[in-house]
Amino acid sequence: YLVKQLYKSFPNNVEYKNGLAISYEKLAYINSLLGNLIKSVKSYGESNKLMKQLYDSFPNNVGFKNGFAISCEKLGEINLILQNFDKASYNFSMFLKLSNELSVDFPDSSSYQSNFAEALSINAILKKTNSSHNDLKKAKEIFQSLYLKNNNPYYKEKIELIDKMLLPEQDFIPLILEISSF
Repeated sequence: YLVKQLYKSFPNNVEYKNGLAISYEKLAYINSLLGNLIKSVKSYGESNKLMKQLYDSFPNNVGFKNGFAISCEKLGEINLILQNFDKASYNFSMFLKLSNELSVDFPDSSSYQSNFAEALSINAILKKTNSSHNDLKKAKEIFQSLYLKNNNPYYKEKIELIDKMLLPEQDFIPLILEISSF
């Protein structure tokens, strides 16, 4: 409440806008845990709108770009659960675009590489185009590389999930939510 009041009083203050965006994201997460999905999607939407404004105002700020990317992912996840497939597809495509740019700009960042591989695999499953199979293979290669580099079992789990995604006739919603760690 305090951050929202501060932002209303000082709408051009970047710190207050960023703080409000983070607050909305945390509120959305809590609402999703409580099963209040309609409230959750509204809060994720507010967070996403603020993060987009920050990114648009400061396109060279890596933190705002990453924050906007993550907000697109979270909004995509909740829209997927609510079966708003067009909205989810748009959100995930924005997540893919932004995470790809971050992974190219920061090739040594395991976090940005992992986000890109997640986005690539999610979009491959949602779009089911001719290139989907290749995108899944590319995501798997990224996770394999991260696993070899970091020896983190998290990446091994992602590899196993992509192997499931490569099988025909899979229910894509649970796999997408699992790969995005929702």
